[in-house]
Amino acid sequence: MNIASALNDAYVTYTYVMLFSLFQNNSEEDIHVFLLQKDLTEESKKYLNDLADTFSNEIIYIQMDESDFDPRFLQNHEWPMETCFRLRLNDVIPDDVDRLLYLDGDMIVNKNISTFYETPFEEGKHLVVTHDMTMTPDSDATHGHLHTELFRRMILENAYFNAGMILMDFAFLKEKYHYSDYLHAAEELEFRIFAPDQDLLNYVHREEAQYTDALRYDLFACNAFVYGLDYNSVKKETSVIHYVGEKPWSGGDHFHYDVEHLWWDYALQTVFRERFLDRFIDGVFGNNDFNRAIEKAEEMNRNLSGEETQKRPEYIYPEAEGKESFVREVLSDKRMKLYVEGLYEENDRLQKKMQDSLREAMELLNRLKQ
Repeated sequence: MNIASALNDAYVTYTYVMLFSLFQNNSEEDIHVFLLQKDLTEESKKYLNDLADTFSNEIIYIQMDESDFDPRFLQNHEWPMETCFRLRLNDVIPDDVDRLLYLDGDMIVNKNISTFYETPFEEGKHLVVTHDMTMTPDSDATHGHLHTELFRRMILENAYFNAGMILMDFAFLKEKYHYSDYLHAAEELEFRIFAPDQDLLNYVHREEAQYTDALRYDLFACNAFVYGLDYNSVKKETSVIHYVGEKPWSGGDHFHYDVEHLWWDYALQTVFRERFLDRFIDGVFGNNDFNRAIEKAEEMNRNLSGEETQKRPEYIYPEAEGKESFVREVLSDKRMKLYVEGLYEENDRLQKKMQDSLREAMELLNRLKQ
């Protein structure tokens, strides 16, 4: 099984967790991992090599050079250069690789995926992908001028795919496509791209992609609740969970949900256990974004109503026995989330009431003028 991923040294611990979950759940497979990187330290490589050795697998480091990439790829967003590395996959992976699975580092491989890895490619299709679960028909409003009409049509047709999990017919792709093809595509689009790698892969390979079940093989954790999926159902049924957006290892700067427990199930089995726990707890106590979000919602509420319409629940950090227990309790606490959601619902109701009152006043004024 050939796996590829891209990372920098700051992302080593999270990619380590992804690989740990992959190795643990595919222990009967002979796995070769190609890591595209430009700055991994020898210490980081030793951690990764030790992990691979434990499961009798192999890691091959592909040295990348930032100067090999056109800087215009990143002119419209604060993406790290590593996100562009997969555009050179066909140029840097050895010629004897005929099938390749690309995985992002913010994933958990929760099942044996050998059957999926051997998925037959349909005629004329050379990538197995999943549709991007964050894209909706109005996503162009979020991405603004950075998305072309082409991508809007693909989104409407549910054909815009996520680049975090791609199974490749690599024997075909490495013969037909190279970095220069993606650069040419970017120039055609005048670099009006939001996600530099994902947009270009969609643009170039839109006719060559076949789709598989996103809920099973690239489930966005942030969308799990939309589909009524909780921790137990995801743990039982989902092969690959993708933690796009806010990360489960970030403490205190976003609302948490129970599917994040699955990431911690694997992370706490690794050599970075204590580091993850300490970082999360430091984030809980040291980050003010959470309180600022609450204060902003409360201020909107006061401005619309002239008074407090909801009582903020008193938040007391859990009295937990040990770091892991503390993290689990924070992940499971929904009181503040429900409170802020209630504030925004109240704000929407008050704004509608104001708009209705204004419309009635204008109608009355027009009648008086007549």
